[in-house]
Amino acid sequence: MIEAEHAKIKAEAYNSGKHDGMKDPAMPLTQGDKLIHYISFKSGYESLIIKVLQTIQPITQIAEGKMEKDNANAHTIQLTDAKEKIQKQINFLKRELGNYDPSELESRIHKTTILGIGLFIGEVALNTQAFQVTGENLLSSFILSASVSLAVSLGAHFAGRKYKDATTKLERRTVIVVSIVGITIVSSVIASLRTIFLQRIGVDVNPIYFTVFNIVFFLIAAFATWYLYPTKEEIENNRENLQKYKQLKKLEKEKTAKEIQLSEHEKSSSEKLKENLRALVYAEYAIERIKVMYKQSVDIYINANRLGRKDYSSCFNDAIPPLDIPNINFKYIINKYNENENNDNNPIA
Repeated sequence: MIEAEHAKIKAEAYNSGKHDGMKDPAMPLTQGDKLIHYISFKSGYESLIIKVLQTIQPITQIAEGKMEKDNANAHTIQLTDAKEKIQKQINFLKRELGNYDPSELESRIHKTTILGIGLFIGEVALNTQAFQVTGENLLSSFILSASVSLAVSLGAHFAGRKYKDATTKLERRTVIVVSIVGITIVSSVIASLRTIFLQRIGVDVNPIYFTVFNIVFFLIAAFATWYLYPTKEEIENNRENLQKYKQLKKLEKEKTAKEIQLSEHEKSSSEKLKENLRALVYAEYAIERIKVMYKQSVDIYINANRLGRKDYSSCFNDAIPPLDIPNINFKYIINKYNENENNDNNPIA
């Protein structure tokens, strides 16, 4: 738009200057005339500046930018408050949980389970052979052996837990006596069957060895449970702490999401304000550019006028009349906005 209008006005300035210079007498007069009276195209550049301001609307851009900035600041405060609220909940849960680590209890249960399964498999392998002496086939013996071995393993686990959860000496002693009596009876029966089995294949073994062997299996499983498996109180506390731990992780994810949202929001608001300021700078640049074009057209008028005349008008030495344009202090507005942004700790680059 600016280039097209400038080309049109330049042609007008040339024709007007040539026409005035070829008049008789040549205009402007050699003495007493003013250049301002002959550069009618001055109003064309003034109109062009008005069109530029109407198109770019720098003042409106700044007003909209200010509104957007105020709205952005309000939204930033909301996001910051939400993030701080989440952080307070996180701090509270961290204080309650202390050094709680859910993997510690899980590891203890896992180790106890692995050891119990290992002992169970060993018991099944040995007991299956013993139960075959009853005349059952291999599958029936295996099922019977697995049932007995599972009962022994669970009994060992139960004994270990009851002993660990016991709060008095009497309770502990009762657990020990009942466990030893129970495993001794079961082991004696199984040991007798194993002895009969071995005797049939020509091997004579005292059943006491099998009894001791089964008791050792039982004691290892019970000791593992007592040493590794958590108490009832620990399990209850862990259940409560685990809920808090899951809540903590959920809050931490929410906090991270808020931080990302806040960062993207601040970046977006900053870009919008930069666009508003760029519009202001571009408007100032366009006006300064039109002023230069105006001077070019005045020079074209003077040169064309001088070509058509033999004398020289003193008004050609006059200062070029300034354009009548709206008084907009672009530098003050830009500095004011930069100052406000610096006060908001968010300077515009």
